[in-house]
Amino acid sequence: MANKRKNTVKARTIVSPPNTITYLNAASGLACIYFSWINNFIFAAGALLICVILDILDGKIASWLHKRSEFGKEVDSLADITSFGVAPAVFVYSLSTMFHSVSIFLITAIVLFVICGIIRLARYNVLNNSREFIGMPISINGLLFPLLYFISVPSALYPFILILSGVLMVSPFKIKRI
Repeated sequence: MANKRKNTVKARTIVSPPNTITYLNAASGLACIYFSWINNFIFAAGALLICVILDILDGKIASWLHKRSEFGKEVDSLADITSFGVAPAVFVYSLSTMFHSVSIFLITAIVLFVICGIIRLARYNVLNNSREFIGMPISINGLLFPLLYFISVPSALYPFILILSGVLMVSPFKIKRI
């Protein structure tokens, strides 16, 4: 009985300022997906960059307001897989299909990337290590793929970059928090 969890989440937790910013992060990730589908890659890349800003803000505001919660942690992970896993995958897929036919290698790289992102976030939530990250944080993808787009990296390289990013996310190396 001592470990019995509460089976409710209060409305003020659901709509707290940090969680509202997290919802905006997810919405921006969905905007990236939409803009990728209609081949507006400048707006899609911009939406990914906004995701990064919102992801930083939600954590800072949660700390400042002392509003960290298990619910917030779960919402953040769901927003992060949308914004930094699925959205970059759709971005790369859409960008690649403009220049090449879809290959099994591209599809495999996309699937691997998203699965590695899921593993990365699940591992982070289970380990709950506040001093360091294990593996590359998934949010780095919100900077990486817009940067690659803006410097005009050939789309044929994107599958390799997806695989490398996926491997780095699930790798055992440690990065100290700033």
